[in-house]
Amino acid sequence: GFVWRPTAPIALRAAAGGGFAGAPLNDMIGSNGAPNCGGSSCTTTLVNTNLKPEESFSFDLGTDIKLPRNTTVSLDVYRSNLYGQIFDSESFIPCGPICGGLPLYALQFTNAGLSRMEGILLDVRHDALVHGMYWDLSGGLTRSFIISVPAGFYNTGGAVCNFATNIGCTNQSIVTNVNFNGAFNNFGGGNVPYAHGLGTFGYRWTPQKSVDLVAN
Repeated sequence: GFVWRPTAPIALRAAAGGGFAGAPLNDMIGSNGAPNCGGSSCTTTLVNTNLKPEESFSFDLGTDIKLPRNTTVSLDVYRSNLYGQIFDSESFIPCGPICGGLPLYALQFTNAGLSRMEGILLDVRHDALVHGMYWDLSGGLTRSFIISVPAGFYNTGGAVCNFATNIGCTNQSIVTNVNFNGAFNNFGGGNVPYAHGLGTFGYRWTPQKSVDLVAN
């Protein structure tokens, strides 16, 4: 990354980087044994020794502009590409008499294709040099979605997915170029806040004494 200051109150920033994360061991192992049946269905966990690591590349472009009266405006735009995102796939597969006529669902960790997170962040803050009021208002908009999926991503049970009848299909909740639904349990169980904001208001008596209120 680097920072360039064309004038004293303006700073232009740029940064880029990547990452590599091997699949957790417990995502690669499974039972491949007798199904566990209970209630109205059976489940089994399958081994995937071909699970690939996740790889990522991100960049950020931003600026800081110092305004009068100790106020600063910061603006950032960013994009992160994630290759081979690991997720928990659940598919319906045929089962013989061992399932007692119940449907069998196979759980297996596998790799998606190319996922992306991108957004814009804005922050406006005012500071008190010695004492007085200070505040900080920030917010952002984010998109998080899958761009592409590997071949056979929607197939299950050895069949080719028929999107017209939904026969032989799985992972249909994952749609390319559409935002994750905010929960995306198959992708880690976390939430993605597509719009967020944070406000801080406070008063400083001395550099060591202050009180503030934070809301988000």
